[in-house]
Amino acid sequence: MADTPPRDAIARLAGCSVVDFQPLSGGDVSSVAAVRLADGRRIVAKSGGPVRAEADMLRAIAATGCPAARVVAVNDSCLLMERLAEGRASDTGWAQAGHAVAALHAATGPRYGWETDHAIGPALQPAAPMDDWPAFWAERRLLAGLLGRTPPAGLARGPARRRCQAP
Repeated sequence: MADTPPRDAIARLAGCSVVDFQPLSGGDVSSVAAVRLADGRRIVAKSGGPVRAEADMLRAIAATGCPAARVVAVNDSCLLMERLAEGRASDTGWAQAGHAVAALHAATGPRYGWETDHAIGPALQPAAPMDDWPAFWAERRLLAGLLGRTPPAGLARGPARRRCQAP
């Protein structure tokens, strides 16, 4: 896991001094801290992993109308994003989450995939766009997860592909 970005690096990127800094738990590939800046902003600082790619994904999620943390600033080693309010689970909250996921899933593009590959911990997630959803899911997610790497081209044709297609 990456070290949490130092206060001075956060201050330079935010353009404001850090007055409070609290490491947050969780994360397999990144370190995260809750930060309060001298101008009153409350942000989250994240280091480790492909932070520029994560910033791009947060922006893409927000563009669908789905709630996402606003990117404050990013460089090659640190992502600063707005700190979202914490709350307790409730029926209303779960309903809102369901609507947000539905909005995200309703967003479409010309192809399936993303501009860059990613990983969840040590598991590679190849993302090169494809025209066919079942083939993308089979090759870029299912088989990649099982094999722990990018499967050979065309491997998800035939039986594996048929299992991923809707009846």
